[in-house]
Amino acid sequence: MEFTKGEWKVDRKRSSFEYDVYSAENPMKTIARVDSGVSAYSLLVPTEGEANTRLIAQAPKMYEALKDVWDNKDWGNNIEIINKVKQVIAEGEGGTEGR
Repeated sequence: MEFTKGEWKVDRKRSSFEYDVYSAENPMKTIARVDSGVSAYSLLVPTEGEANTRLIAQAPKMYEALKDVWDNKDWGNNIEIINKVKQVIAEGEGGTEGR
């Protein structure tokens, strides 16, 4: 499976009406562009646009966390994997690392 590896970041500087999701390793590589919900033409509310962008940006971390769960048959007792999954979910919801 090929996708843009590494950390994905969120930026709103290109336009006040859009968020960009880009590769931290290659900021010129836009992975996704999401409507911010600020435009009069948008059907999103601003908080929904921002939340969608955060969720998209967490995709690589979510993939790796789920892969760890899948690869480790005894994941229910592995606190490291459980904490990794909790962290990825918290970041996707707009929380901070280590939550």
